[in-house]
Amino acid sequence: MPASKPLKQVSQKVFKRVEKAASPLRPTQLLDDLSRKYSYADVQDALSDLLEDQRISLTPDRHLIISSKA
Repeated sequence: MPASKPLKQVSQKVFKRVEKAASPLRPTQLLDDLSRKYSYADVQDALSDLLEDQRISLTPDRHLIISSKA
């Protein structure tokens, strides 16, 4: 399992991954993509923080998108 990384660093990677996606991502896709580099728990924590800060949103069909709130 990858070593635990600082939450801020993981959050930036999560945000960039969602931002660069050609189409909205499912949370499981994001976790699968990033869990090779970061621990599953770190990615989940980062995602939770970004959702809480409303930088990332979940669509009604459970896909991740960048929030339009500036």
